[in-house]
Amino acid sequence: MGVSLIFAGHMPMNTQKEDIRPKIWQLVDSSAIGGIERHIEMLATGLRRAGFDSQVILYDDHGKNPWFDQLKAAKIPYSVLKGSTRALKAAIKLHKPDLIHTHGYKAGILGRAVARLTGTPVVSTFHSGERGEFPVSLYQYLDEKSAFLAPAIAVSKPIRSRLPAGSELMHNFVTMPLNAADVMNPKSRIGFVGRMSREKGPDYFCALAKALKDKPGFEKISWHAYGGGPMLKKLKQISGDYVSFHGVRTDMADIWPNLDLLVMPSRAEGMPLAALEALSHGIPVVASRLGGLPDLIDHGTTGFLYRAGETKRAAHYITEWAEMNMAEKTAMFTECRATIREKFTFETRLQKLLKIYRKSGFKIAA
Repeated sequence: MGVSLIFAGHMPMNTQKEDIRPKIWQLVDSSAIGGIERHIEMLATGLRRAGFDSQVILYDDHGKNPWFDQLKAAKIPYSVLKGSTRALKAAIKLHKPDLIHTHGYKAGILGRAVARLTGTPVVSTFHSGERGEFPVSLYQYLDEKSAFLAPAIAVSKPIRSRLPAGSELMHNFVTMPLNAADVMNPKSRIGFVGRMSREKGPDYFCALAKALKDKPGFEKISWHAYGGGPMLKKLKQISGDYVSFHGVRTDMADIWPNLDLLVMPSRAEGMPLAALEALSHGIPVVASRLGGLPDLIDHGTTGFLYRAGETKRAAHYITEWAEMNMAEKTAMFTECRATIREKFTFETRLQKLLKIYRKSGFKIAA
């Protein structure tokens, strides 16, 4: 099925043979690539493999979006509306999706309302573990308070605690990578992967690199940061001598095999996709004990957890990892991959997801 773009609230006539598979829209307002976008891509891919016509619908046109290239590569149809409830309502009436799955506060607030008005089953996933600045914080509050309009999915326990009773906990998931090595191949590289903004703690990562770079045992270890955002320019100026900043990478497939340890010194979290992807490649994670990370990381087995902001404790665990022998690191590598394979793939989520979809009124055989 080809890629189509829709503007002004209408889609071009579909000249291909009608697709009789149940049609599921993944509705989001997106202008770049982040954890939500990667999650939606994997969700849509999994649903399509399971026999559903899952498509990505962007609520508004924000111009050139690097995510489009990833969606094309994954062969996921996507469409772009013109940023109004009128356009969304018209698209729903014309194309009659069997279910709308919303992601993010704008798609959630507006998507649930329009879906209810058109009698379309709707489900919402709540991803964000942190509060944005005003007015984003207000929109997030309204999103959570209007969650009762549809079955709600939270990606972590703290997020679920803010939602109405009956909301479902369902952690994010990843696809086991095809290019992951079966054996550990050390590269002596420690990484940060995420947005360069305060909630993700890239300043903590740089502080850890500065504190440990000259410590015995770290002579051959290099520090690498991937991601863009408001703190990038200043951090490059301050820490560029001992941290390599690589900016935004739209495809991390070639990066993960070259990292040995991921550090996530966040101030707030949901269930970060970067941690899931790291573990799927056998990379242990040193992370703040926040959001869904305690449900993902087994302390001492697949990584290390510490109280947010306690960088001395984080440094202790990074040092403990660096001092491990090859057998100990190989054991962590194996446990990381096993954890994802057994608990955090789409296949382990599908039946629960379909059960939530049915709660919305989505019609599918049991």
